[in-house]
Amino acid sequence: VTGVLRVAIYTRAGAGRDLVLRSSTFPVMERVAPRIPMVERVVLGQVPIPGQESQHTLTVPIPDGGEPMGALVLFGPPGTPFAETTQEVATGIAAEAAPAINVAEYHHAVKLTSVIDLTTGAYNLWYLNQRFDEEIARSQRTRNPVTIALVHMLGFEDVQHSLGYERADQVLREMANELMGLTRVFDIVGMRSRSSFGVLLPDTDIAAAATVIARIHQRSAKVLDRVNEEMGHPTVQVVTGAASFPADGDRVSSVELVAEQRLLQNESLHRRIAESA
Repeated sequence: VTGVLRVAIYTRAGAGRDLVLRSSTFPVMERVAPRIPMVERVVLGQVPIPGQESQHTLTVPIPDGGEPMGALVLFGPPGTPFAETTQEVATGIAAEAAPAINVAEYHHAVKLTSVIDLTTGAYNLWYLNQRFDEEIARSQRTRNPVTIALVHMLGFEDVQHSLGYERADQVLREMANELMGLTRVFDIVGMRSRSSFGVLLPDTDIAAAATVIARIHQRSAKVLDRVNEEMGHPTVQVVTGAASFPADGDRVSSVELVAEQRLLQNESLHRRIAESA
């Protein structure tokens, strides 16, 4: 209707938060901002393109009673600003889209109840594995790598025995929040067992994942330092292991096996260091 080929839809991620990308017509290889600020009115802007004229953008709030529920963003060709008639059409489309998006959000919320771990708010193992399968299939088409990072809390059983299961559940929630807080909107954080998480990193090779893993150790230390202080001795530590497709395997099972082997090697190293201390 508007004559543009690039469109993105953003909706609320929660009260007072930025809008999060939900869908777009961008090709897989082209990047689009994963988050934008909440908008209350139509906003005209520009996106810089190296070596070319800037691409014009038109951001239209998607109404939902009082406060906007999201935004419709149109990306025009370089050097061509949006006409007033296009703004009017886009505003009408956004208003018509609101009921459909509400229905989609409702069904998404219902679906989440079957794939979310209720203790932590992270995804469950079934969904983590399903998404890993999907990302490897996409990686085979795009030739972009995908990495799985395994995060194990060594000695977590002592938290349950010393501080009780209620405190242990709280620690799991805090860990999940830290992991979800440091990952990108399209990364997947899932529970693999009572004491371990998996972090799926699309479009990321093992070298780039090292930066994320370093941040995982830094952020998890905030949680575990408090727990170890409560127990009176440094019992719980985070150990990680990671592997990538296609460098470390040609399917989910082989990549996970390499990640688990590296995790076990790091666990063994931690135990030897603890015994010699």
